[in-house]
Amino acid sequence: MRLKEGVKLAGIQPEIVLALQIAEQIYKDYGVELVVTSLLDGKHSSPNSLHYVGKAADLRTRDILANRREEIRKKLADALGNEFDVILEADHYHIEMDLK
Repeated sequence: MRLKEGVKLAGIQPEIVLALQIAEQIYKDYGVELVVTSLLDGKHSSPNSLHYVGKAADLRTRDILANRREEIRKKLADALGNEFDVILEADHYHIEMDLK
């Protein structure tokens, strides 16, 4: 696992740490290095983004073949369970805690 330069770890929730560990294994299964592109840093689409409270992560997808991205999204969602949402964005997976 590698963090993109500037990614801030301080303040992430333990559940996100676990989610990243699970994601890392799934990425390894596909022969891809997991690169975390955002945690508590960056600008996000909503001022209420869960990134700002340590409950979301963005994972790079550009190193994954386009025809495998949805398959991997489903594997991530299955592995993380119903307490997480896994969304395939244009250039990354967005993972967030969904404690409804």
